[in-house]
Amino acid sequence: AWDLENLPEKVTLPALLLQPLVENAVYHGVGATVKGGEIRIVGHYRNSIVALTVSNTLPPDDGKAHQAGNRMALENIRQRLQMRFGPAAGMHTGMVENHYQVRIWFPVQEKGK
Repeated sequence: AWDLENLPEKVTLPALLLQPLVENAVYHGVGATVKGGEIRIVGHYRNSIVALTVSNTLPPDDGKAHQAGNRMALENIRQRLQMRFGPAAGMHTGMVENHYQVRIWFPVQEKGK
């Protein structure tokens, strides 16, 4: 499910932010259960900051039976955000209402700037 209506059209996203987050959500979340699940991508914009949230349902065993990851994708995203935006950007991961959630934020950089 996508909810990006609150994002300005002129905002460009840094490369390889969403793709690895969605791949992780499929691999560790919805793809690890027979019934599938839900991946939700939500975008917000306020005070010149873009915030993106990727959340997914988990298998009934919270993914314990599925191969554990090494968190390399998350660390790569964290490093790319810091290199490009410095302390104005960040990332938070954790459980929210029985969904695994990754929230990233960074200052707006409009196209052409």
